[in-house]
Amino acid sequence: MVELPQGVVIEVRRGGHDALAKLSGDMTRLGISGYIRIERRPKELIPRVSQVVIHDSQPKLAIHESDVVIGGLEALLEIERDSTALDALISLVEIQDDDLIRIMNLYPDFTLATEAQKLEQNKDDWWNYVQLNTSSWRRESRLPEQEVIVEAPEYIRQLTKAKLQKFDLGEKHLNYGDTLLNDGENSENVLNLGGILASHGRPLLVFSRHNVRDLSVSFDIPMASCLKMTSATSENTVLPNSDDIQDKLTNFLWANKQAVVVFSDLEYLLSMNDFSSVMNMFRSIIDQVRLGDHLLLVHCNLEVMNDKQRHMFVREFESISTTYLENLILDGESLLDHPICIELSEEELSWIDQQIKFSNNNQIDGTDSEVISGGASSIADEDISEAKDKLNQLVDEWQTPEISSPELIQPQSSDSKSNELLTNIVEKAFSAAIDVVEEEAQTTDEPMVESAEQPQLDKPLKQEVELVKSPRVALRV
Repeated sequence: MVELPQGVVIEVRRGGHDALAKLSGDMTRLGISGYIRIERRPKELIPRVSQVVIHDSQPKLAIHESDVVIGGLEALLEIERDSTALDALISLVEIQDDDLIRIMNLYPDFTLATEAQKLEQNKDDWWNYVQLNTSSWRRESRLPEQEVIVEAPEYIRQLTKAKLQKFDLGEKHLNYGDTLLNDGENSENVLNLGGILASHGRPLLVFSRHNVRDLSVSFDIPMASCLKMTSATSENTVLPNSDDIQDKLTNFLWANKQAVVVFSDLEYLLSMNDFSSVMNMFRSIIDQVRLGDHLLLVHCNLEVMNDKQRHMFVREFESISTTYLENLILDGESLLDHPICIELSEEELSWIDQQIKFSNNNQIDGTDSEVISGGASSIADEDISEAKDKLNQLVDEWQTPEISSPELIQPQSSDSKSNELLTNIVEKAFSAAIDVVEEEAQTTDEPMVESAEQPQLDKPLKQEVELVKSPRVALRV
């Protein structure tokens, strides 16, 4: 039996109509030199073993062995026939170039001659076609580069598909108070979306006909968040009537903030109750969801309703397409940017409540045209007391008289004295002689104190004023 050197096994597969072509194509694309081994072991027959040696992307040698050992083109035909059998085992083996040259030297009769080699052998005047290799290197003589195409992982392809669909569908976000309805036969998209929202930290409550364990395994929904609508009473179940469902839902919404509620298999609920009771229940649920900034996802096959019921039911919701749900599921990380997944702080919620109160007060007063931003609807008692103290302090400062000069002016006892004083001042102002000592005595009513030094101080002042005639002195009244 002809056995070639053992190398590195790259790939092993079963036979088929194109198995040999695929493996040879892989060797050409990856630039591998080696051989392809085809082995068949039919029952009660002699095993059939074949090898095809490939070097520089060209088949160089073909060996087939069963009853006899054949090579060349005949062996290649037998190899192609064996490779199409389903019981054939085809292996791709990589070996070094030295081993390949040694194999071709050992079996020169089994080599495969290509058309180009035959033409070269047939030319007797081969010396006329010999070309000298120039020392210059041109770009056009470079061998073509082989591009290795590697497919992206499934996750990357799905994410790219979701991004492209987002541009086609437009920007739509899951907002506070949204009530969305999906019409279809399968509720898997709605349940998948609920599981993703739950993984992002949103409180979730699911009403469905599915088993609780199946929802947890298939859609990654917590078992505590699942309620099965059934007449049998057990854990994580609810009776299929509007009162029990509404009680469970009211308690859940009251205990959680920005919660997500999912309804699936609504056809069962409609079959157990009349349409009017179910409609009234959903109207009440929608009011609670919108008032508490929650999210409601409902899946229903609208074909179970007549035209009138379908029209009444659809007008209470906002329709959402299956394509948009699939887009959200493919790109689950983008849901973190939706408003329903952005939790508001206590300060933001209080500010929103204040703005709502201001808006309601303006509508009552008829001042809808005014825009108010910030502030509070009520003023604290501490702010009121502080404002009163500042106002009282300001009023006290206004009432206190300001002293602009250090001179003290004593008020006159009567109006007659002030009139006489003004008359004397005017007469003295227009008189020829100016006596400073008498003027000071009339303008000031302070009692004069007798002392021994007083005559010595008054005499020089008197003499200065009599010798030099100065301008009139401004008198203070």
